[in-house]
Amino acid sequence: MTIIGIDPGKAGGIAVMDAGVASVYKMPTKVSELAALVRRFENPIIFVERLSARPTDLVGGKMFGIKKMLANFEQIKAALEVSDIPYVLTHPQRWQNHLGFPKGVGEKAERKKMFQSWAAAQYPYIKVTLWNADALCIMTFGMQAVQKELRWVLSQLPLVQRNRLINQDYVK
Repeated sequence: MTIIGIDPGKAGGIAVMDAGVASVYKMPTKVSELAALVRRFENPIIFVERLSARPTDLVGGKMFGIKKMLANFEQIKAALEVSDIPYVLTHPQRWQNHLGFPKGVGEKAERKKMFQSWAAAQYPYIKVTLWNADALCIMTFGMQAVQKELRWVLSQLPLVQRNRLINQDYVK
């Protein structure tokens, strides 16, 4: 089974664990490129960081960037749905807490550096950067969730995809 983690921001990335080897890809600029990338892998389950706007995000100059980010997030979901690839949306707090990151640590830049250091320790053969660190963390969360919380993972999938995965050998 292939586990894919997606950090959906424009500067985000995609991390793939396939046959025990992790690899990273920059977020494609076109939805068709994203769909083509994830279709290359057999039986993937994709974990996508859930995005949402907070009331403070819609004030001032941040609003335009937030709208673009949310539109990109919706396009990612659409590409996965059209490709009939199972995906799970996960809140940042869920994957961060699961991996043991402390709550409320500093500013965004400090948190990003913490994720980068953690991912670099887990995957020393990958050049971990700010664009791929979150995706590697989300992918790791996905691998652990499939191993330890399979019922939760399955409950997050649409019924058709859930039934298909249950009928495949690696879920039995």
